Amino acid sequence: MFHRHQHKHCDCGWRYQLYKQPPAEIIRRISALAQLPLSSRGYRRLMTNVDAALFSRPDYPELIHLATAIKRDLGGHQ
Repeated sequence: MFHRHQHKHCDCGWRYQLYKQPPAEIIRRISALAQLPLSSRGYRRLMTNVDAALFSRPDYPELIHLATAIKRDLGGHQ
């Protein structure tokens, strides 16, 4: 989505959509992120969006705990 005052793509619609997702879908997305290299531009961009969306959820601490456990089990980043 583009806003008039911005020249680059805005992910605020994606963030809102992620906010509404059930925890299982959010965990799936975080698990997919764990497969990307930490230094990749895609990882940094997506992780920023995921974190921004999750931070405003009431179940944020539980989701982060689950995501960390899943990433560890998959051999991803910590």
